[in-house]
Amino acid sequence: MSESILIADDEAPIRQSIKLALLWEPFETREAAELETAYQLLLNDPPSLLLLDIHFGQENSLALMRRMSAEGINVPFVVLSGAATASEAAQAIQLGAYDYLEKPLSAERLRLTIRHCLENARLQSVVQRITVDRNQNQEILGT
Repeated sequence: MSESILIADDEAPIRQSIKLALLWEPFETREAAELETAYQLLLNDPPSLLLLDIHFGQENSLALMRRMSAEGINVPFVVLSGAATASEAAQAIQLGAYDYLEKPLSAERLRLTIRHCLENARLQSVVQRITVDRNQNQEILGT
């Protein structure tokens, strides 16, 4: 099964350029042009990774990041923006963004960031499983 990437950006040309940059990569890509659509996809068919524009017209995706955290939606994400403030970028990182990429996007930097983010998520999953197994073994042994 290939990994899936949800591209959440209100600008169709940006979504298309990201899809083009990932054309030869082993990723299935899906798109969301609205924050609510992205949220529904996160709930119903979570991707391996979310590429999330910080600004959707007049909306700000920081609210979606907070909602993801509050609801335990554990999908790694990278924030994209061409006009975010330093404060918004810092907030995104504090809310769990793996990285922050400025537009216009470098295709190579995008691909590298995606690979690193997915590898980081895999490693975190392994550590979590080991920790759970270790805790269960300690409970069985009574230590």
